[in-house]
Order: sequence, then structure tokens, then C-alpha cells
Amino acid sequence: MARASSQEPADLSGALKRLARGRPVFIRRKGRNAYVLLSAARYRRMLERLEDLEDAADADRAIREFEASGEKAVAWEQVKHELGLG
Repeated sequence: MARASSQEPADLSGALKRLARGRPVFIRRKGRNAYVLLSAARYRRMLERLEDLEDAADADRAIREFEASGEKAVAWEQVKHELGLG
């Protein structure tokens, strides 16, 4: 990952150039990173990845719960047949 530099809030032009190159911009407050600016595209990609990770964690949890329950899985073909779908 590319190293992101801090920007002074007044350097909007420089911040926009960094964002156009796909780099985040950190804004410091009281000597510490306080905020991060991201391009909309990068934000959407990060959000999608986070949602994918949350979905995977939910699926893992559901599988563990099912396995712990002692229930038996039913084949999809059997379910379709019982519902008259195939």
C-alpha cells in the first residue's frame, strides 16, 4: 500500500491531486491523524470488501450453528421433489 501523507486543510488542490492518483489523504488535527479523505470509487470498493467479509463471517457462523445443532442436511434435489419443483 502506498504511503499516504498528511495534508493541511488549506492544501485542497494537493489533496485532490493525491485522491485522483488513488491515494488517501490524511488530515491532521492537534498533531494526529484525525480524518481520511478517499475517492468515491475507493470508498465503494472498501465498503464492498467489508460487506463481503461480513457475509463470509455470517456464513461461517451459520455453518457452525448448523453443525452444532445435530440436524441433518437435506439434498436440494429432495427438496425440489417434495415441493413439486422438479
